[in-house]
Amino acid sequence: MGERTRVWIRWVTWLLMVVVVAVIVMLAVERSRRLRPAVVRLGSAAPGETSGEDGGRTIGVSQGFEFTESVSGKTLFILNAARTLGLTSGWTHIEKVRFRWFGEDGNAVELSCDSARFNPQTRDAELIGAVHIRLPDGAFLDTARGHFDASTQKVRSEARVLFSNGETAGEAGSAIYLLSKGKLLLGGGVVARERSGRTLRAPSLEYDRQSGWAVFPEGVEMSDPSMEVRAPHARVRMDAEDGAPRQIDLEGGVNMDSTDLPGGGSFSGWAERLRGTRDAGGQWQIIATTSGPWVRLDLVDTPDTVLRRLQTWRLRAVVGEDGPIKAVFESRLCIEDIPREAMPRWAAARGGQLWFEGGEPTGFEMKGEVWLRAEGYTVTADAARFLDQDEKVILSSDPSQRRRATVRSAGFTVSAQRVEGF
Repeated sequence: MGERTRVWIRWVTWLLMVVVVAVIVMLAVERSRRLRPAVVRLGSAAPGETSGEDGGRTIGVSQGFEFTESVSGKTLFILNAARTLGLTSGWTHIEKVRFRWFGEDGNAVELSCDSARFNPQTRDAELIGAVHIRLPDGAFLDTARGHFDASTQKVRSEARVLFSNGETAGEAGSAIYLLSKGKLLLGGGVVARERSGRTLRAPSLEYDRQSGWAVFPEGVEMSDPSMEVRAPHARVRMDAEDGAPRQIDLEGGVNMDSTDLPGGGSFSGWAERLRGTRDAGGQWQIIATTSGPWVRLDLVDTPDTVLRRLQTWRLRAVVGEDGPIKAVFESRLCIEDIPREAMPRWAAARGGQLWFEGGEPTGFEMKGEVWLRAEGYTVTADAARFLDQDEKVILSSDPSQRRRATVRSAGFTVSAQRVEGF
């Protein structure tokens, strides 16, 4: 139970990882834009007569090119190239390119590629061959080539994109960055994997840098060796200060499945919508809701039960670093329990609450028009509290409603303000 309930924290980590990929691609785009003025300066090379790769003649060749831009004595970027060629077609080539961009802390983001081309007339640019972007923390992104379209202010990769930060590796079929709108589009299938085996898959990802929202318009699937979560639509909002996830929304029918529970059995769950919000204390406030079918949680084929099903319309939970802290059922609650060695049991109430300690459940309470049926007994009460550690159930009533806790069977009926049993 403790491992399963930590799944929300895992998914938060995965969604953060995908947005990190978005940031890496945007850095690549910004660096390619910075290359433009430096490449334009390459038109003053000496004349030559060799042929260029794009069909034009080489009209200028220069060896060992280097360009540095500084402001107030502080270096912003350094561009190095082994050789530059000016062509009659209007393109300018630079070969064995290395570009370093220095941040405020003095650390550098590096971009390298086999060669780059720039057209001063159309302002289109290309990066060609083994394009590699490395961040100061060691994360990197690789692609074979990319293209900048000046007329639409769009940068796109022309090959699959690979990325890694040492612990996580992944790929996307394509990447497009809209400069004027500050949006990144990853398509063609996005896959990210962690060493532990956790995986995120999505057909596409859209990231808006200004709003901080990363959206999965075609759905997302998150899995590890013991759990899988799927949603037709998902989005995550990043905190502007620390870049950590601040809000996660899963919509359109969220499915959760696990076939590797401690002790055996499987778990499945469904909710129409699920939202997670990180509070000031770092805890996650989780809300699962529905407008039609029930929010459903099933425990199947465990050592003690054939089926344990819990259904409600609104579930709110608090999750910390060590797992869940509490879960509150804020609307009608129904429970069906089929034990392996006893008769089926049923329960219903207007709401309920589940407490945890160290990620493990320690107590459960049902409140409001409580109805229980098990082993030939029928119980009605205003509240019922189940204490797992003491294996005790406490039935109570509300004196203002003039109703008492009642236990009925075929042979007797007992009523009292408070009833305790084991």
